[in-house]
Amino acid sequence: MTTPTTPEPKDFNYCFWAKLIVAIPAIPLIALMAAAPFSDMTMQVIAAGAAIAASIWLAIKIDRMPCLLRKVNPK
Repeated sequence: MTTPTTPEPKDFNYCFWAKLIVAIPAIPLIALMAAAPFSDMTMQVIAAGAAIAASIWLAIKIDRMPCLLRKVNPK
C-alpha cells in the first residue's frame, strides 16, 4: 500500500527563492570584482554600481527568454 503524499503549496514560489538565495552572495561579489581594479573611491562606486545594474539587467533578460517561460512540470 502506498502512503499518500501531501500536495505542494500552490503559493510557494521556488524560482523566486532560488534567485534570492543566489543573488544575496552574488551581487556583492560582482560589485567587489568590478571595483577592485580602481584606486579612486569615486571610480570604485561607479564601477560597482554599473556592474550591479548590468548584472540585474542581464538577469531580467535571461528570465524573459522564451525557452525559460514554460513550466518545468506541467500537470
